[in-house]
Amino acid sequence: MAVVFALVTALAYGTGDFLAGFASRRAHPLAVAFLAQLAAVASLAVAVTAWGVKPSPAAIGWGSAAGAVMAVAFGVYLRGMAAGQIGVVATMAAVWSAVVPFSIGLALGERPSLPAMAGAIAVLLSVPLMSALHRGPQMDAPSRTETEDSGRSKRSNRRLLRPGLIEGLLAGVLYGTSFLLFDLAGSGGALWPVLAASATSGILLGTRLAATRPMLSAAAQEWAAAGVTGVLHSLATVSFILASQSGMLSLAAVVAALAPAPTIVLARFFLNEMMRPAQIAGAVLALFGIALIAAG
Repeated sequence: MAVVFALVTALAYGTGDFLAGFASRRAHPLAVAFLAQLAAVASLAVAVTAWGVKPSPAAIGWGSAAGAVMAVAFGVYLRGMAAGQIGVVATMAAVWSAVVPFSIGLALGERPSLPAMAGAIAVLLSVPLMSALHRGPQMDAPSRTETEDSGRSKRSNRRLLRPGLIEGLLAGVLYGTSFLLFDLAGSGGALWPVLAASATSGILLGTRLAATRPMLSAAAQEWAAAGVTGVLHSLATVSFILASQSGMLSLAAVVAALAPAPTIVLARFFLNEMMRPAQIAGAVLALFGIALIAAG
């Protein structure tokens, strides 16, 4: 079941990320993040009321700590998606959000089987492959006024400093850290840690929003996308906690790193981003890796 929960995490995160990126292109990223957290709190409050589960101190404490980290991560992530290409930023964040808990899990004594370890490596390699199609046209052609050598150098620098790349890396490290904090919440259920995280994140984002007072003009569809993002992200986080509770944190994080796949597919159909053979190769490699993890 751990693999199934982790796949739900990837699907929900990836779909939510696409909607968040879409909303952040017209609405202020901070406002999108805040509204998403409000929607997450509302949906989770209904869920804990319906289930009647009681919180534990560990769930509230570690969940709140994870929420503080996620507030920073989400703001950085949306800023990167607003400035750069959605697929590039999502992939960078996904890889690093997996590398951090994967490395920590191994350091703490988790020992996946050889097939599962090979599958984890295959999945990690598949993520950047699936993002190979997301390259802005401005990265491919040198200026006509530059010499061939200087043009080559400038293109190389632009690739290294691609808009949103640094934000994606930082967001990934922060998300990976929040996954570790969620894992410390214990086995007393997944709803309360995520509710505590969403509430803490919402308070921090709301405070910053009130202090900066950005322009909030956007169409209703952008605000609706932000709300759905919050619900999907809360579902994804609950699924991730269930995955780490029923299996290894290191492997759950790797499978959850497939979140860019639905993001890229949605970008292909709704934003007309071109597909390349590398994406197909990455998808096949990811499916192969998941099969190895499930078999291990």
